[in-house]
Amino acid sequence: MVVSPTQRFTYPTMTAAGFVAIYPKFCKAHGIVVDRHALAFDGLPVRLHILHTHVLRCGGVHRVTQRSLWSVIGAALNFVKHAATATLPARSGRDVAEHLQKIYRAYLAKFDSWFVSWVRTKQSQLRDCGRLQG
Repeated sequence: MVVSPTQRFTYPTMTAAGFVAIYPKFCKAHGIVVDRHALAFDGLPVRLHILHTHVLRCGGVHRVTQRSLWSVIGAALNFVKHAATATLPARSGRDVAEHLQKIYRAYLAKFDSWFVSWVRTKQSQLRDCGRLQG
């Protein structure tokens, strides 16, 4: 069963401004070369920040893959092939879903792993700081 994007565990996401500032530096440091032509599907662009946001809001790459949510994310990125019904969210076609998964693996998987780890570290530090002050 496909989980609605509104019914899920979510990770925090990075703001668009933060993504634009940090992602290129991360790519340079990790040898990731973004091929802008590979980001398009049928001539329409796939914005990496938007993909990052939807994957993390759906619970991360493992949850998206386990629950077959790549087509739901495709629809959220305006690649709608199947309209939403009373029981299912809108979905893209399989070709779009597979393309988004390839884009994510090539350009965002390492970044999102680093980002989620960074957020968890900061949250832990804040909790520890609160315990020290309390």
